[in-house]
Amino acid sequence: GGLSLQRQLTLLAIEQFIPCLVAGAMVTAVIVRFAPQQAWMLCGVWPMLFSLGVFASRRLLPGAIFWAGVFYMLAGAANLALAQGARAFSPWAMGLAFGVGQVMVAGILYWKLERRDGGEK
Repeated sequence: GGLSLQRQLTLLAIEQFIPCLVAGAMVTAVIVRFAPQQAWMLCGVWPMLFSLGVFASRRLLPGAIFWAGVFYMLAGAANLALAQGARAFSPWAMGLAFGVGQVMVAGILYWKLERRDGGEK
């Protein structure tokens, strides 16, 4: 048999998310290789690129996922503004951006998909 509709939609969402991951890897490689003195910006750029992946996939995910994309964008902007100088590469910058963001995404997916389906696969 074929894949279930939900599984097909999940795979399509992942496929739409991949370009932001590729862009993040490319930006990282270029900065590390050609502008290492600017590497502190990656703590802000990564969440912002991740937000673009969330936005690209949002039509296939619960509507509330939009707010996770907004969070990642704002967290990235905050990291660009605040996580520089002595605070550059602070584990808190990435930890808060991705930790809170992933908990938000997990909560949205659980409350909107898993609970509705009774947790069955």
